[in-house]
Order: sequence, then structure tokens, then C-alpha cells
Amino acid sequence: MLHRQKHPLRNLLWQMQHRQKHPSKNLLWQMEHRQKHLLRNLLRLMLLRQKHHLKKLLWEILHRQKHPLKKLL
Repeated sequence: MLHRQKHPLRNLLWQMQHRQKHPSKNLLWQMEHRQKHLLRNLLRLMLLRQKHHLKKLLWEILHRQKHPLKKLL
């Protein structure tokens, strides 16, 4: 990522050359790479959601302990 940011033009040229050399391989790699990214993002989202749910649950439990009557009514 850092390398890409440092030399965007050089990197683009290299990518273009590389694609011309191995178009099918590059396509496959891109697809795999995208899938990996998607999976990673999904996992991250799931983890974040779980954290959020856990926090919510903990807060609710604590809140219920503080105000048991209020919750029951």
C-alpha cells in the first residue's frame, strides 16, 4: 500500500505491463484478492457487530440491575 502511494504512476505502468504479460493470471489474482478483501471486511463487520451487541447487552444488564422495577413495569 505504501509503495503504491509513493509511486502511483510507476506502479500503474508496472501494473499495465504486468497485465499484458499475464492477463488471465492477473484476472484470477484480482478475483482472489477481491474475495479475500470481501471476506475480511465481512469478518470485521461481524466482529464489530458482535462487540456492539455485547456492549449493548452488558449495558442492558447493568441498567436492569440499577432499575429492576422500572424494567419490570
